[in-house]
Amino acid sequence: TPRTLFPYTTLFRSEELSFLRKVNGLKIDSLSQDKKDLISKFIDVNVVVKANYYEKLEHFTVSTLQSILTTANLSKAGKKSELIERIKTNISESDLSSNSILMPDMYILSSLGKETIEILDSKK
Repeated sequence: TPRTLFPYTTLFRSEELSFLRKVNGLKIDSLSQDKKDLISKFIDVNVVVKANYYEKLEHFTVSTLQSILTTANLSKAGKKSELIERIKTNISESDLSSNSILMPDMYILSSLGKETIEILDSKK
């Protein structure tokens, strides 16, 4: 049976839906107030969630990941995916949160948000 289109596709204006596609990995401190308000609206309907420390790692540069590893006296050699895995394996979330590397608030699509985007893209 065909899927029904989520109400979110009509709840948001087209420019808001366009912004929703760009949410993954956005740092809140880099956004204008109207975009911060829109993030709040997305959170209210559960299409966007605040990323935890491990989810944030995916959006960091290799240089930042290497800095985290250096601070923890761990090897900084390897591909980005290996660095992330080394951090996840060896550094607890609480240690990451107290790391000297600034960990700004970051937002990602929830599973519902990803599904909403998939439905929108399939309608193109």
